[in-house]
Amino acid sequence: MGNYKFSADLESWKLLGNKMETEIYDNVTKPKHYQGKYGMEALEVVKNFIWDLAGERAYYWGNVIKYLLRFQQKNGVEDLKKARQNLDWLIEDMEEVE
Repeated sequence: MGNYKFSADLESWKLLGNKMETEIYDNVTKPKHYQGKYGMEALEVVKNFIWDLAGERAYYWGNVIKYLLRFQQKNGVEDLKKARQNLDWLIEDMEEVE
């Protein structure tokens, strides 16, 4: 999946993060605004936590996570509003079933 490692040693994370920052950013395949400090990508988080959601629900949920993870590096409040809109759509869809 990603080019990161888990370590209890925070300094190892910092060193790995600094190394990755200069080595793996690519605007098409690995944009900086979709990567965390230590190289984990937003897509990896979404894939890891999506569980049983499918279709529109998976789409809305994935967008919520994506916008929340990138807002500090890309569009700020605009991304937070996009996350909120997608969350509202997800809630509406979930409530229709209840």
